[in-house]
Amino acid sequence: GYTTREAVASIVENNLYGLDIDDRAAQLAYFAVMMKARQYDRRFFSRGIQPHVYAIVEGNHVDKFAVDYFCNGDMKLTTAMDTIIKELHDAKEYGSILTVTPQDWSALYDRFAEITEDINMSRETALRELLPLVQVAEALAQKYDVVVTNPPYMGASNMNLKLNEFIKNNYADYKSDFFSAFVIHASQMTKQSGYCGFFTPYVWMFIQSYEKMRNYLYNQATIETLIQFEYSAFEEATVPVCTFAFQNRHVQKKGCYLRLVDFRGGMEVQRQKTLEAIKNHDCGFYYEQNTDNFSIIPGSPVAYWASTKMLEAFQTGNKFAGETKKGVLTGDNNTYLRLWHEVNIGKIGFELYSHAEMIDSSMKWFPVTSGGEKRRWYGNFDTIVNLENDGADIKANVKNYRLRDSQYYMLEAITWTEISSSIFTCRYVPKGILFGNGGPVSFFFNKKLMYHLALLNSKVAMEILGYLAPTINYGPEQINRIPIVYSNED
Repeated sequence: GYTTREAVASIVENNLYGLDIDDRAAQLAYFAVMMKARQYDRRFFSRGIQPHVYAIVEGNHVDKFAVDYFCNGDMKLTTAMDTIIKELHDAKEYGSILTVTPQDWSALYDRFAEITEDINMSRETALRELLPLVQVAEALAQKYDVVVTNPPYMGASNMNLKLNEFIKNNYADYKSDFFSAFVIHASQMTKQSGYCGFFTPYVWMFIQSYEKMRNYLYNQATIETLIQFEYSAFEEATVPVCTFAFQNRHVQKKGCYLRLVDFRGGMEVQRQKTLEAIKNHDCGFYYEQNTDNFSIIPGSPVAYWASTKMLEAFQTGNKFAGETKKGVLTGDNNTYLRLWHEVNIGKIGFELYSHAEMIDSSMKWFPVTSGGEKRRWYGNFDTIVNLENDGADIKANVKNYRLRDSQYYMLEAITWTEISSSIFTCRYVPKGILFGNGGPVSFFFNKKLMYHLALLNSKVAMEILGYLAPTINYGPEQINRIPIVYSNED
């Protein structure tokens, strides 16, 4: 066995490594490790043990004379240092997502030990500039038993040019956000028998742009635990978050999931509910699920709370019968959209039932769906759009407009509000109303329109959309994935 003092020394020397792109963050982490060690060994500061906690350093401006002095004509050392310097070029732009080639670390550290007592004008420069490079390179090149991180959250639009190109070239399938690329990289840094743990936004669990990341976790890893927090539980984060851990290989087993989305009151409430679920698996918010079942649902969302009956509905249900679309996008709603009572009613084209009738009418304004407040069955038809002369003014003055699928103009349909923080509600659209962008529609052409309207306004549809659209974005893609089970009496 080990004494407490021996255990502390062994852990700090052999088991803990840390990297951060920010110098101050690395200093704080270093301090935290040292203070934790001193908690168990009061003389730890005097033992000369240094944690492997480093700030990322760059190879951009390394002193060439210091490199020559350090390598001392040894080709292996020269090749190793040249590779490290090259691979850590602009390292502050990328951070620990960089991949570094493994080297003969013992030979490099032996050389540092050798020059420590040397008398040479380049000695101090070599120790000051080259040693941190080797330490960071070693930390990046190693394989670990456990990798834990709260990766940076950054969409592609917020990345600088270098980082954006790096992610596209190296993590093309996971480029939706910096954190998703980090998850894959952390898996690559981990031994096959090891584990990874993360604290990330939970959008990856559901949205289509993260589907390849989900499939990686389903096929190359095994999710062991996942906690989905309440939307605003973590005050320091500006996005809804989850924490999860996976084994870095795929095995057939069920993972453990906690659904804390309904418990408001901050992280202390979330902590209490987590402890409650650990003690009592019948609490109502603890679930066990095999990731193989997630692929049953279109898009493979992490729908861990889906019941067996619900999974059967996705397996055996009929395809959604409607043709679901987003329609007229003016590109400048302030100019081209009005409420019907704001214009001369004589210029509004009512009771027109096709694109051809719209053009022949010579009217300026036409009714259009535009989402609106929560409302079931019928209504919210108070918006009109300027499509005079087939939208000639829009086509001449706006770049990002969309006026297509005119064969569907003015047809009977079902509509809903695409983005809503409230419950999902649908409304019947009679003939004579255009379909807009904020109010997507589904056309049925006499194929059970009212049956689908009733279903979409039911608690069943709301439950299904909890798996397909938990981010409250009800686009055509999500609605098209709803399975339909027809009544035997229909």
